[in-house]
Amino acid sequence: MELKPEQINKFVELHKGCAGFENFTEEQVREIANGVANYYLTLFKIHQRVNKKEIESSNVPDG
Repeated sequence: MELKPEQINKFVELHKGCAGFENFTEEQVREIANGVANYYLTLFKIHQRVNKKEIESSNVPDG
């Protein structure tokens, strides 16, 4: 997943006060922002898969 420039700018704004964040290059910031986005996207996909399995297992008829 590639973030849009607006999304990267929001990421930068959120992390302006973090110690050392200003030392990263624009390319490094873009890479970090995309990595964080992909991490949370992966967690969300896992969450959806787990919920789907729980729903499917609860719909199995008894007997």
